[in-house]
Amino acid sequence: MKRIIASAGLAVVGAASVQAAYTPGLTPMEQSKPWSVSVAVRGFYDDNMFSAAKDADKVPGRAGPEESFGVSVKPKVGLNFALDRTVITFNYSYDFRWFEARTENEADHIQLADLGISHAFSERLKVDASDRFTYAQEGAVRIDDVQSLVGRSDGDYVHNRAKAGVTAGVTERLNLTVSYQNDIWDFENSGVNSFSALLDRMEHLGTVELGYSVTPATSAGIGYMYKDVSSRSSDMISTAAGLQPADSRNNRSHFIYGGVEHQFNAQLDAALRAGIQLVDFVNVEDNTAGYDSSAEIPFVDASLGYAYNPGSSLRIGVKHTMAATSVASALSQDATAVYANLNHAITPKWSLGAMALYQYSSLRGGFYDGDNEQLFVAGVNVNYAISTSLSAELGYNYDNLSSDLNTALDLRSYDRNRVYVGLRAAF
Repeated sequence: MKRIIASAGLAVVGAASVQAAYTPGLTPMEQSKPWSVSVAVRGFYDDNMFSAAKDADKVPGRAGPEESFGVSVKPKVGLNFALDRTVITFNYSYDFRWFEARTENEADHIQLADLGISHAFSERLKVDASDRFTYAQEGAVRIDDVQSLVGRSDGDYVHNRAKAGVTAGVTERLNLTVSYQNDIWDFENSGVNSFSALLDRMEHLGTVELGYSVTPATSAGIGYMYKDVSSRSSDMISTAAGLQPADSRNNRSHFIYGGVEHQFNAQLDAALRAGIQLVDFVNVEDNTAGYDSSAEIPFVDASLGYAYNPGSSLRIGVKHTMAATSVASALSQDATAVYANLNHAITPKWSLGAMALYQYSSLRGGFYDGDNEQLFVAGVNVNYAISTSLSAELGYNYDNLSSDLNTALDLRSYDRNRVYVGLRAAF
């Protein structure tokens, strides 16, 4: 419910905009000029470039882990326009990854485009809109921070997320936020139990939140979300009950929750949203292949942030919700994720970045109902500033999936290690 504190500060933003440009969310560098350009060049080693299951080579027709050296090049362009009451931002990045050990499809391509618009009509009325477009090929595709898809598709995927919201100060302390978010997922590979059958979908999410500033440092509120998930695939899914259409996973959810945020001091803040998610699988009948047509799932989103030094910060959090799954004989998964992100300025020239995510998922419905998967992802990056525009970096990423699904049909457990070294130039 971070919108509550942001809404309470609109009066300050409005007063400041008379004297200066409206610059929410912009870094000091972005405020100093309307453009930025960077490029990162890395050499890397990947010991499992397709995120293959550990024992996949024991199954006829499947390959085990394959290692490769490679090179990646990632240019990025950013634009921002800060007007009296309006900020417009645009960022585009292209990540080219070439693998020397591949005989076909030697390169992966990842493109990401972000567009954002924020406008303050008055001290109490603000509108935000954004769109993120992703086109990618990757051995392990991660969807959001608590919802995971592990495995490599035979083709590309596209994801577009559009969001718009209005925040209004009803009174000096009471704020109302209304927003809408649309997500479209489209995977290229098709057929029975393909990623297209399991994960092609459109999601509509509407949110209404009412926040109250208890004190200048504390805000509390209540919220309601309605979510509609509808398949966009004509392919079939093979389950214990036989072939099912992809829209058997269509569902509607009502979220009812309360939240609180508190700024302990200039360095420490905390936020909590907790409630219940009421889910209805609209095309499922009770007791069909172990499926239940409805469910009540706890909903939790909590985080703690600590900015302990200039350029140094730590944020930890936990989330619990229902998410989509790439397992055919299941409707969804209940996922709990614990995460941490660290940025540490060691010296004026040396900096350290690190992240870790542990996710525990329990499959819901079907043949694998109640089976578990545990995903652990970690990464560390050390950066040395050679000059104001050039830096060197060294990094390591580790993925591990431990799954109850380790039959010949559903081999999923895997490990993946990646090491890289490179240079980054920014202007």
